[in-house]
Amino acid sequence: LRFAAVAFAALLITSAIWLWAAPLYNRAVSGTARAILAVVEHPRQTTVEIQADGVVFERLDAQSGIARPFVEFDFFVYFGVVPFVALLLATPMIPWRKRAALLITGLGLLILLHAAYLVGAVRLLYVITGLDPVKPSSRGFYDWAQIALRVLWEASGVLVWAALAARHWPWKHGTVDQPSA
Repeated sequence: LRFAAVAFAALLITSAIWLWAAPLYNRAVSGTARAILAVVEHPRQTTVEIQADGVVFERLDAQSGIARPFVEFDFFVYFGVVPFVALLLATPMIPWRKRAALLITGLGLLILLHAAYLVGAVRLLYVITGLDPVKPSSRGFYDWAQIALRVLWEASGVLVWAALAARHWPWKHGTVDQPSA
């Protein structure tokens, strides 16, 4: 119960801080997405435009070279950050210095995962809308890839927290919080 109460309080505080931090996080994710696109696209088809409240991916027209808006994501796409931070803050038995290191590591991992999600989502949208033709026999693969990508995106915050905090739980140390005498 104590973990749940602390997690809920941390969730409220983190949600309030998120309103201020989201544009900074968006710049980090968008910049990382640009770097990933530079590696995976040959020739370049997509540009990334950072907006005040999200990010817009534009598709370059092959003939004119003009970029046209293709898909827009708002800050909701990064919602896994808030539960990650709240859960990490609520996890017992982590010294504060270690908790800060885990927070930085986790945010770095989430930036990479969110950038990969955005790039993957855009590339899959190209396939689904017919802009990047694929063999009809591989359509099923792309349908499942889109589902898997969305599931991993939605669970990313909790998965990163679980991976980073699992070894700090009391049962891993053979101890459990005992009431004070």
